[in-house]
Amino acid sequence: MTEHLNTGSKRLLIFLACSLCILILLGGYLYFRYETNIIRKDKYNELKAIAELKINQITQWRKERLGDANVFYKSAFFERSIEQFLINDFNADLKNEIREQLSIIKTQSGYENIFITSPAGKVLFSLDPALKTVDTITNGFITEAAFLQKVIITDLYYCHLHNKIHYDIMVPFTNRNNISIAILVFRVDPNEYLYPLIQSWPTPSRSSEILIVRKNGDSVLFLNELRHRTHTALSFQLPLTSITIAAVKAVLGYQGIWEGNDYRNVEVLSYVCKVPGTPWYMVAKVDRSEIFSELSYRAGYIMIFTIVLIILIAVAISRFYFLRQSNIYRELFLKEKDLAQTQEEYQTTLYSIGDGVVIADKTGIIRNMNPVAGQLIGWNESDAKGRILGEVFRIVNEKTNTRVDIPIERVLKEGVVERLPDQSLIISTTGMKTPIAGNCSPIIHENQQINSVVFVFRDQTAEREANKKLNQTNTELERSNKELEQFAYVASHDLQEPLRMVASFTQLLYKRYNNVLGKDADEFIHYIVDGANRMQRLIQDLLSYSRINTRSGSFNPVDSHLALGEAISNLQVAIIESGAIITNEDLPLIIGDHGQIVQVFQNLIGNAIKFHSEEKPRIHISAKLEKGEWIFSMKDNGIGIETQFFDKIFLIFQRLHAGNQYPGTGIGLAICHRIIQRHEGRIWVESEPGKGSVFYFSFHRIDNSTIHRDGNSSKTH
Repeated sequence: MTEHLNTGSKRLLIFLACSLCILILLGGYLYFRYETNIIRKDKYNELKAIAELKINQITQWRKERLGDANVFYKSAFFERSIEQFLINDFNADLKNEIREQLSIIKTQSGYENIFITSPAGKVLFSLDPALKTVDTITNGFITEAAFLQKVIITDLYYCHLHNKIHYDIMVPFTNRNNISIAILVFRVDPNEYLYPLIQSWPTPSRSSEILIVRKNGDSVLFLNELRHRTHTALSFQLPLTSITIAAVKAVLGYQGIWEGNDYRNVEVLSYVCKVPGTPWYMVAKVDRSEIFSELSYRAGYIMIFTIVLIILIAVAISRFYFLRQSNIYRELFLKEKDLAQTQEEYQTTLYSIGDGVVIADKTGIIRNMNPVAGQLIGWNESDAKGRILGEVFRIVNEKTNTRVDIPIERVLKEGVVERLPDQSLIISTTGMKTPIAGNCSPIIHENQQINSVVFVFRDQTAEREANKKLNQTNTELERSNKELEQFAYVASHDLQEPLRMVASFTQLLYKRYNNVLGKDADEFIHYIVDGANRMQRLIQDLLSYSRINTRSGSFNPVDSHLALGEAISNLQVAIIESGAIITNEDLPLIIGDHGQIVQVFQNLIGNAIKFHSEEKPRIHISAKLEKGEWIFSMKDNGIGIETQFFDKIFLIFQRLHAGNQYPGTGIGLAICHRIIQRHEGRIWVESEPGKGSVFYFSFHRIDNSTIHRDGNSSKTH
């Protein structure tokens, strides 16, 4: 049986090896084809880019030459100079002036020569003194320019008089009767710039070449010197019937990538296109053998790599066959080692936990228990293992003393975490009762089945003692607050009654004895009345401050816009007297004490009116939602506050100005601060002296809280 299995395994391995070899060979072939296409595509892109670059350079060069010609063609000054020169060609000054102008343009633009002829072709002036006459072809172009009376650019042509190739720009000049009187000729030597520009190749190459051709009857004429032949410019031609040649395809109208032959009948890759504004066509080409020369090396590398890879696969498969059994035994050994290490880590974790931990199977039989659990129930782990939870654990309700069962059945059935009831006591084997809190959780295994549970509980003795002390402290604090509130009420009531009596009798004294006791006595009486009134206001504010947390309303949704309106209504007298302008944007719905929120708006607006500058008070209220809370801002144009007083102004009885300058008790902002604290918000200020202040305060948001109202978002009061 074993021999049969080994034979089957060998056959399978041989099949896999052959399949891999075939895949590797196929992959090598496909990679070779891929590399071929990549090289061809890269070379196509390179040829296209170089051809377009050369065309742009040639086009720009021709525009510059035409620009030079148009400068003179449109120059009335130069035209008058030509007319004067034709009238008096012996005028040396005029001749020198013309020479100087033409010499500058010749030097700057690199012309071979610039000369002036008559419409009949007679040379009248030349920067090159050797030029005395022109050939018949040049004369024909001169006649054409004189007839058309516009600037013309000649094609490349061979001059038999000078035995060289010329490229001319003809500029005609006319007199007042619109008759051509002279032709200005800009002569370019193509060997100085045009041919080197065409023949240069931006990357190293042994066969690359750029050709400029044009159609000449039933042939294609090569206009520049060829790389692989000499003396070919304007002399070498090929018949248009040679349609496999790239130059022929160009003049026949084909544009783009072409794979064919060149003038040597060598296979090439080429890019052919027309040169705009000329009868020329450009061919950028490179030998096919050069392009794919590197591919032969790559093919060798691919073949060597394929053979080596096949050998390595064969060795690897053989090695795999012999090592498979040893790896199986090694994996089994490592799994057993990992399992032992995991078990050790599990035991260490279980025994180091500060709470009591007991693990039981789905029948309630204890599997593991840590020392903390053993101390609380009076069992050691070895004795508790294998026993039912109900046998080891005795849990009762502290109040009713009835038995409490660990909710293992519901945990196993529903897979939920179940807590022990509150007021649970665990009774140890010695009879000691310990208050505990705990829960029972399912242990879900890899198969998503619940086969065991874990019961975790902790001693709550210290926690319950702490809660008991905290409750006692809270009770004492509540009683103290009530006594303090009663004291503040009684004190304020008992203090206000004598003050009212002092103020009343002092005012009666002032009415009866005014101007009788003397000026000093009148002033003293005024001080007594003012002091009594201020003392009464101070007591009332102090009583309001003490009642913020004790005699306040419940928290409900509050429309802050309505609260603002109520505050403004309460301040109508001060607003009218000061001429204050109060505006607000849409304000949100918030949670709070309506009366206290009105108090915050009223105190802040009252302060803004009281501490206004020479200008009329302007106050603007807005709100924006940030990080789950509404941030209200109240901006004014008052006298401002210095930075060092930003925190001081929210303390009780803190005043920054004398009482005779700005009346008040110095408790208004302290009340705002305490109200905002009661609402679990924040209040702060930003200000500069002389530039007004902005008070910010926050309230908790309510979902869908912004109240949208008809009309503009900004309200003015």
